[in-house]
Amino acid sequence: MIHQPSTPFQNLVILKVKTTSQEKNYDFPSEVIQISAVVVDVKNNAIRENMMFNEYVMPVINSKLTENCVKTTGVTQENVNNARSFRIVNEKFSNWLESNQLVGVKSAFVMDSRVDIWQRLQYQCALIGVRMPARFRQWINLWTVCFIEAESMPEDNTRLLADAFWIDVPERRLTAPEECLILAKVVQNLLAQKFHLTINQVLTCFSGVRAQGLPIAEVYNKDWKYDFKLSPKFYELVLPLIPWNVTNFDLNTYGMCPGCNMVFSYCRMVRFEPAHFQYPAWLYRNREDIILFAKQAHFY
Repeated sequence: MIHQPSTPFQNLVILKVKTTSQEKNYDFPSEVIQISAVVVDVKNNAIRENMMFNEYVMPVINSKLTENCVKTTGVTQENVNNARSFRIVNEKFSNWLESNQLVGVKSAFVMDSRVDIWQRLQYQCALIGVRMPARFRQWINLWTVCFIEAESMPEDNTRLLADAFWIDVPERRLTAPEECLILAKVVQNLLAQKFHLTINQVLTCFSGVRAQGLPIAEVYNKDWKYDFKLSPKFYELVLPLIPWNVTNFDLNTYGMCPGCNMVFSYCRMVRFEPAHFQYPAWLYRNREDIILFAKQAHFY
């Protein structure tokens, strides 16, 4: 059934990213091991079954997946052993987006949290020494659209969003393509109910957290790497780009960094090589232990 769209975009690309992990260790240098995407045609409020992307990625730092990683992601050791590098898969994904005309102001990424793009994809780019692609700098966070409280654990967000719209979800572990399809159904419900779906999170080069620093008690807290609520603060200090919540998105600012008011291609965080230059040296000087994820990405 054709309806009046409640979003300025023609297509919504639901994206899921899976990474390596170690149980209850948020200082683990996570590498992307799977990228999946499905597309919702906004005008017809339909999932475009002819437009689906799913590729596994071979990890380099920790090539052997942990038991926790296999359990939480559904990605097997065989999957990644036969996969290609992130550079190749990322290029393939970019070509897929362009060939299906899913780039520019006609389309927007949709996520179930801020983690997949801000933390996982940005960190992966840092690991291999490439700039964060401009296409990943803005997205629609469904969690922000549907809930007021803080985000849950990323692996739980899809299930909780499905529950909010009475969407049946298998009790077993979900694969990345299955999560994409479930989130696509959430999007369909939101469109049918006239929710205004537009960009609500952008990666910016300005960091108030980095400028202000953390309380001394948190800087010296050696248990931060085991604390789900505290660990994101360290990522905000270390990663070059920071999530910025957008309340009233103007389509004229599509592709613009809110930190320096420059288009993403000329944003001050990508005009330098390497892109990351806001090293929080004070953070590293005041720690006796090594921040592994930062060290692995050559941030210090």
